[in-house]
Amino acid sequence: MGDRVGICYTLGNLGNALDELGRIDEALACFRQYYDLALSLGDKLNLSRAFSNLGKIFEKKGQPAQALDQYDKAITLAREQGLGQELCEFLHLKAGFLHRTGKTASADEFNRQAWDLAQHLNSPGLMLMVRIQKSELLAETDPGAALALLGKLDPLDESDRAEIAYLTYRADGKEARRQKALELYRELCRLAPCVKNKERLAELEQGPVSLPDNCGA
Repeated sequence: MGDRVGICYTLGNLGNALDELGRIDEALACFRQYYDLALSLGDKLNLSRAFSNLGKIFEKKGQPAQALDQYDKAITLAREQGLGQELCEFLHLKAGFLHRTGKTASADEFNRQAWDLAQHLNSPGLMLMVRIQKSELLAETDPGAALALLGKLDPLDESDRAEIAYLTYRADGKEARRQKALELYRELCRLAPCVKNKERLAELEQGPVSLPDNCGA
């Protein structure tokens, strides 16, 4: 039993590593094994994580209906089992999915639920995660409010610092902001050359962004 539990965690970690490297089909196969083993063990924690990981992969494969189904299963199971941290993360993931699929109002509601839970858990890491996403939602309609929120964040993690610098640049388009984000992502890509970091770096290296009309910059 103990060895199988260890294998279950290993499959989850391996799937995440493959996902970060952009090896999506391999990650999907790994997460399916992860799901099967968690189900056979009756491991609700890892089962909820398997649902959320499958959701991320289906989203990246352009299968939004399947992605939403997996996110909803993860949220439902986490609620049933009282998995507070996981529930907060899954609500955050669904909010991001809804934002990327153009459902901003619904995304804001799920992000608000994640924020309420993060505060209840008194988790600085979860609160930071949710506030970063809130800034992305605000940037579409009120870049000034997004910039104000981003200016209040003071993360220790290098990846969070780079993301905040990137989002700040996206909100106001200033060249100095781009240079700061560029510097941080160059270092981050040296340390952790995953797909997301490489994509951010490539975008920043292309030059200035076109600002929305409501930015006022």
